[in-house]
Amino acid sequence: MARAASPGENPYRGYHSRNYSEIRHWLCHPAQPLANNVCRSDTRATAVEANGTLKPLDTDFERTSAVACFYVYPTASMEMGANADFTPDDETVAITKIQAALYQRACDVYAPVYRQSTLSLMALDMVPGVKRMTSPAKQDAYAMAYADVVDAFMQFVGENDGRGFILIGHSQGSELLMRLIRDVIEPDAYLSRHFVAAHIPGANIAVARVPAQADTSFRHTPACRTANDIHCVVGYSSFSRDDPALGDAPKYGVTDAAATQALCVNPAELVNGGTRLDARLPTGYPPVFRLILKPTDANAGPFRDRARNEAIDTPFYAVPGRVHGRCVERSGARYLAVSIDSPESDALIDKLPGAFFGNTGWGLHLIDINVAQGDLVRLATLQAKAWAARSAGESERR
Repeated sequence: MARAASPGENPYRGYHSRNYSEIRHWLCHPAQPLANNVCRSDTRATAVEANGTLKPLDTDFERTSAVACFYVYPTASMEMGANADFTPDDETVAITKIQAALYQRACDVYAPVYRQSTLSLMALDMVPGVKRMTSPAKQDAYAMAYADVVDAFMQFVGENDGRGFILIGHSQGSELLMRLIRDVIEPDAYLSRHFVAAHIPGANIAVARVPAQADTSFRHTPACRTANDIHCVVGYSSFSRDDPALGDAPKYGVTDAAATQALCVNPAELVNGGTRLDARLPTGYPPVFRLILKPTDANAGPFRDRARNEAIDTPFYAVPGRVHGRCVERSGARYLAVSIDSPESDALIDKLPGAFFGNTGWGLHLIDINVAQGDLVRLATLQAKAWAARSAGESERR
């Protein structure tokens, strides 16, 4: 247990988690050997020009030691019970590589293995007539997952005394981090001061349509509006611009109350003031993703021909200048509308892969992070620098 902290001091200095004090319960941790750290995996990308020409994508990100990153992965476990165990499966490892490894080029990434609510339970919850019966199990499963995330976060903050932190998540991970911000970070002076930002797409973050006139996801954590904003949140849900399901019942980009709307912050607008997204798309999906993606989208890669995709020898590809995103509101949903310019070559795909086969209303949920991954990582470096500068200024004044 951590000692009792004075007001404004690190509340978890000296904290020793029974689980997360052991490196084996982390997918990513700076103390791990390089070969064991999932976030130190290969992040090279191939740039695919509009005419089909391939070349290495050379991108530099400015790394900082002043800030560490805490990542919570989305629903990925295929275990048969309501909750996963502490042994990561191939899907969990793969999605962490796809979503979090690029952040390692901006900060030390910590990614705990947690007993998340599983895909098995989610699948049952989608069966008509079963949702009512699975609701209590889902609540219990999320309670266990949240307890693990809090425990890991306490260990993380204790190990990073004095450093700022950026929270990163997606889907279930974003939902758990939303609760962490509201219930753990916002009430504590030290944590609020060292909280740099949260990048948590793929969750329905409720913000008031009229300020201070609705019950929102956070008490006093605003949306990020510039690249230098700190103590703030970036969130969005992505849909293809012409997704027909938006006229029906979208699962994301919506909230329960009429006085609120879903948060949508376009990372590209913060970083470069425009709508061009720096998408980093995987050339291979975890096995479970290949099962639930539409057949055309499971063919991961920029080409229509699977053989040409398999010839790309990097784990990611980019289509520079061709992907655009804009926050819009339609049919009661507020979301990041994503489009891709038509290619010059018929050999290239003319839409982004990521549509979910099993249900409608999900949009591009499975690639929420990847559609703007370069922008998100670049934003993390800018926010880390802004926090470090402000922190240094406060130290000089004290």
